[in-house]
Amino acid sequence: MSNSDGLDWTARAADGAVRGLGLGFLWAVWHARQEVQRVPRIAAPAALAQLFGSSVLGFGALLCGYSGLFSLAEPHAGKLPAAGIAGASVGLVIGAYVWPAQSWQLIGWQTAGFSALCAACQLFTLPPPDMDGHRPRR
Repeated sequence: MSNSDGLDWTARAADGAVRGLGLGFLWAVWHARQEVQRVPRIAAPAALAQLFGSSVLGFGALLCGYSGLFSLAEPHAGKLPAAGIAGASVGLVIGAYVWPAQSWQLIGWQTAGFSALCAACQLFTLPPPDMDGHRPRR
């Protein structure tokens, strides 16, 4: 994603939310069979509702937050640092939510991991370097 198309951060966040909702739905469809098999038959509808609700809303919030933060940071820091900043922020929130009673060290590792993962993934979208070895900024 690039701000070169003139969209503001709210449009990017909305785009991320829509993409996250779709991804969450696909995740839930993929895991629905396993979820139904692990609970008694009478509890299957409730388990599916929880799976679909948490997957759709979770992925929607994740990609909304990442896209919005990335779009805000990109003009100031550039693509690669912005990906790291947005990834670290989302990783910190997820870590604090998933492991609220755990040590901050574990949450810190997750934050660093998300930052590195997002920055590494962003490398694949950067244009190739020019003859001097510099990457042009988009």
